[in-house]
Amino acid sequence: MMHLTKTTRRMSTRLSFLTLMGSLVMGANAATTIDFNDGTSGTLIGSFYSSLGVTFSGAQWSNISAGYTPHPQSTGLRFIGAANNLQPKVGNPITITFAEPIASLSVIANSVNANGARLELYDALSGGNLIASDQVVGPSGATNTNFTLSATSSGALRAVLYQPFSVESEGVLFDNLTFTPVPEPGVAILTSLAAIGFAARRKRG
Repeated sequence: MMHLTKTTRRMSTRLSFLTLMGSLVMGANAATTIDFNDGTSGTLIGSFYSSLGVTFSGAQWSNISAGYTPHPQSTGLRFIGAANNLQPKVGNPITITFAEPIASLSVIANSVNANGARLELYDALSGGNLIASDQVVGPSGATNTNFTLSATSSGALRAVLYQPFSVESEGVLFDNLTFTPVPEPGVAILTSLAAIGFAARRKRG
């Protein structure tokens, strides 16, 4: 009976330890989502979200809804290219820069037509190397074809969004930008120590 009590207590301690470490790691690596519902249509976004470590270039809020079928998770305002007719192109894209390196990014692309929608991640605030990308193409004239673009990296500082093709005059709308920061070195060390500590406890048990 005593042995069962000790075993149960030991298992409870291990579970609490792992739960605590998991909470610390998840908390330090939590995703942030911007839904763009707090802006003013037709206004450049710029540094509006700088408190979240994100700055936009070539993007503005939009309340366009007539004729467009948004993604089920896309409501209210969205963001579009500041170029003519919502058309961010490779030479004039929407650029998003981050104060800290990110490990992943996803964004909803609304009303994707034959011009497509492309996401690229770079390892520098300007120039740098292309380290991840995602691309989708919809049917010609579509206003109800929606996708989620997503990419992962070892540490991106800049994201670029644009339409890779120019076969029609319609643009694309974006919404719900979600990004996850790269874990800080301290978190990685903490995780390693947790694993070592757990292994040592198992060996003693």
